Amino acid sequence: MSSRVLVVDDDEGIRQLLVAALRRSGTDVDTASDGCDALQKLLLRDYAVVILDVMMPRLDGRSVLAQIMRGPQPRPAVIVTSAMGETDSFADADLVLPKPFDLFSLLAAVKGFLPPASQRMSA
Repeated sequence: MSSRVLVVDDDEGIRQLLVAALRRSGTDVDTASDGCDALQKLLLRDYAVVILDVMMPRLDGRSVLAQIMRGPQPRPAVIVTSAMGETDSFADADLVLPKPFDLFSLLAAVKGFLPPASQRMSA
């Protein structure tokens, strides 16, 4: 099982922050700047967790989440959003965090979704 995380956000600053924090914690990370890029990466590689922004160009996070949940191997999805008034539309997400999110809470949640180190296989 993979221990790799996919961070999907159109804000480069948020992507860089999450990549740096996740790598510091020993997690392998890939990024996507929009939903279309994310879906392409999901076809090519197995991810233990997907961190998704909601409002993105080309394809939004809700659409990506729906694709993940319909796929052959649904995986944990963490939604980070400023649209907290619409929490019903994130029912399939494993965790929804409001922006600005607490980085330590997000890292703890991701760590909880990752397989134990003894079960990880290199991707």
